[in-house]
Amino acid sequence: MRNHRFGHLAVIVGLLLLPACNGDNGPSPTLVARPGGPYGPVNTYTPITFNGLTSTSSPNAIAHYFWHCGQADLANCQQDTPTPVYTYTKTQQNVSGKTLTYDITLVVEDTEGNRSQPATTTVMVTQIYEPGLTSPNRKR
Repeated sequence: MRNHRFGHLAVIVGLLLLPACNGDNGPSPTLVARPGGPYGPVNTYTPITFNGLTSTSSPNAIAHYFWHCGQADLANCQQDTPTPVYTYTKTQQNVSGKTLTYDITLVVEDTEGNRSQPATTTVMVTQIYEPGLTSPNRKR
């Protein structure tokens, strides 16, 4: 009887990638929020435009943009648009010349009510006194 020695046998298995299914409703939607940035530095009282235009949604269109501009005590940039304009009127420490960094968060929602994971970038804001004021407490 002969003793046969075999080399290593490599078997390559091909993978078939199928879209994930959402029950019987077809492929699961893919939503990706992209808030742009980082932004700044920008001075207080200077409008800044954030840009979420590169956010994507498939197979449904983006219907809503939910922004949070990093300041809990303000109305934030609750504008349902991919490019909200926001003006910081004070930094949290309200010290002239002080620069703080805020997290900007975006979530997008498609026409079926599916939401993306939150995506975050930053904006640097430098506190300046309101034009025409010499201190933050002085009235005109």
